[in-house]
Amino acid sequence: MKIIERITEYSSRADVFTLYPLMDIHLGTRACDEKRLDRCLAEIERDKYGFYLLGGDNLDCINAKDPRFDPRILPAWLLERWSETGDMAASQRAELIARLQKHAGLRGKCVGVLEGNHETAIYRHTETNVYDPLVEALRQDGESLALGYEGFVVWRFRRGGMHDTWTVVIYVNHGWGGGDLAGGVALKLERVMDRFDADVYLLGHHHRIQSIVQSRPLRVNAGLHLEQPPDRVGAICGTFVAGRLENIETYPERRGFRPTAQNGQVLVRIYPDKRRIELVERVEHE
Repeated sequence: MKIIERITEYSSRADVFTLYPLMDIHLGTRACDEKRLDRCLAEIERDKYGFYLLGGDNLDCINAKDPRFDPRILPAWLLERWSETGDMAASQRAELIARLQKHAGLRGKCVGVLEGNHETAIYRHTETNVYDPLVEALRQDGESLALGYEGFVVWRFRRGGMHDTWTVVIYVNHGWGGGDLAGGVALKLERVMDRFDADVYLLGHHHRIQSIVQSRPLRVNAGLHLEQPPDRVGAICGTFVAGRLENIETYPERRGFRPTAQNGQVLVRIYPDKRRIELVERVEHE
């Protein structure tokens, strides 16, 4: 498990920071909504206090040796590069890096990079490491970004060069296992929130949007008074992948999975001076 410390300085009591968890992008399949991804990256770039997390399964990483492989689902840019390089996963990695670096204002705005089961599987079966080079391409001034499969981001906010105004602890995990119904996914999220002490919990993998607010255990403070600590929030953060495509058979269709909430997204808004955290669920309509 990795722990990343991030220190962010700001000047005004009114400043609000937004974390955009980019979970399950799966770049490298036609089911990935590349236009929405580009719009989201541009939004983060414009947001002075916007930051992002890459939440694992950033690349689809399904090559010709994978039983799920179907060349009909590959985007044109990947077919072209694959024919040139012979390395599908590396071509996907290069494309994601290029899309991120195209937005110069994103430099220094990544708080961490998770590894998903797709990146892990391609490394295990083909020895193609797409995760470490992606992290290295995004690092600025020697900062730590590699979170592996799960970890903590300890985010310290400092106003006007003072000591820490507020510290927010964020637990992140790509996610694991199945579960098609909201109840099963919510149970998994609540179990994670019971295992680790944090203020915010962010998971992916399930390709759905779901959030909860959970109380912390009551305690007795130093003055021998009953005290309830601030609640904590957790979310399954969605995906950029469509579960169905017109005139093309997708893997989720063949397996009978439900269509995914591909237009939804969870944002984390942090108000350091007010010591307030908001989870925002939103749906984008073109």
